[in-house]
Amino acid sequence: MSSLDPVHVPASSERNFYLIFWVLSLAAVLLGFVPGLGLYLAGAKPWPPFVVHMHAVLFYGWMAFFLVQIWLVRTQNLKTHMKLGLAGIGLGAAMTVIGTFMTFYMAKFHYLNGESRQLEFMIVPLSDMVSFPIFFGAAIAFRKTAATHKRLMLLATTVLLGAGFGRFMGRPLSEVFGDDTTFGFWFTRYLMQFLMMAGAMIYDLATRRAIHAAYLIGVPFVLAVQLFTAYVITNPAWPSFAKSLIGVS
Repeated sequence: MSSLDPVHVPASSERNFYLIFWVLSLAAVLLGFVPGLGLYLAGAKPWPPFVVHMHAVLFYGWMAFFLVQIWLVRTQNLKTHMKLGLAGIGLGAAMTVIGTFMTFYMAKFHYLNGESRQLEFMIVPLSDMVSFPIFFGAAIAFRKTAATHKRLMLLATTVLLGAGFGRFMGRPLSEVFGDDTTFGFWFTRYLMQFLMMAGAMIYDLATRRAIHAAYLIGVPFVLAVQLFTAYVITNPAWPSFAKSLIGVS
C-alpha cells in the first residue's frame, strides 16, 4: 500500500487527534513563555521592545486560528473553514515578516546591550522563518486535498514550537546531551518537536497502515533544516558572520 492510498479512518478519531495535537502545542507555548511573562509583570525584568509584543500577538493568534480551524472541521462547518483559511494567509505572511524582522532587531538590540548569546542564537528563529512559510504555503496550495493540507498545517505549526519547548526543556536536555556540538544542540533544541512529528507519523501508521507523503517529504526536510541550524550555531565562524548580518563589528 502506498502512502497515498485511502484508508477509512473514523472522523471522530481524526478530529480528536488534531485537537490533542493543538492542546500539546499550546502546553509547549504556555510552559515556555508564561514563567517569563510572570517576571515581566512582577517588574523583575524590563519589558521588551514593541516588536516583540507584535510577534507575540501574531503567534498566539496563530494558535487561536489553528484551534478555530480544527473546531470548524469538527463541527463540519467547512465553508467557514475555507473562508477563514484564506483570511489566514495574511496572518501567516505577517508572522513571517514580523518574525524575521524581530529576529534581526532583537539580535542587534541584545548585542548592543552586551548580550552576545542572542546574536549567536539568531540562526534558530531564522530557520523557523524559512520552514514555516514553506509548509504554510504548501498547505495553501493543497487546500483542496484535505489529507495533505491538514498534515502540512500540522508541520507548519510544529516548526513554531521550538521556542516554547526550548524554554522549559532546553536546560534539562542540555544537561544530558550538551549543546556545544551539532547533535547535542539538535537534541537539546529539537527533540520535543521531533517527538511531536513522530507521534503524527505513528498515528498514520496505526490508522492508515502507511505514513502520508506529506510526512515522508516534510519531516526529513524539517530534520535537515534543524541539523543545518545546529551545525551553524555550533560552528566557530558563525558569530562573526552573524555580526555582519546585523551590521555590527
